[in-house]
Amino acid sequence: MACAGRASLETINKLLTVYRDAAVVQNKDGYLPLHLACERSEDTESLLGIIEILLYYYPKGVEKKDNKDGRLPLHSA
Repeated sequence: MACAGRASLETINKLLTVYRDAAVVQNKDGYLPLHLACERSEDTESLLGIIEILLYYYPKGVEKKDNKDGRLPLHSA
């Protein structure tokens, strides 16, 4: 997933523009791209932009618990 691989805001934006459903694809542990973005440790405007765009494409992602620990994306932030 692009968010786990530390892709840039521009890359994630292009990906979601072409494939909107990428924002709802979960990995084997049930993590959404939003979970993975919230786990990123850098404190930048770019990261905030990534989270914003993921929320734009899948606002209900904030309510989605992972399969591993039942954690919301907010728990990783």
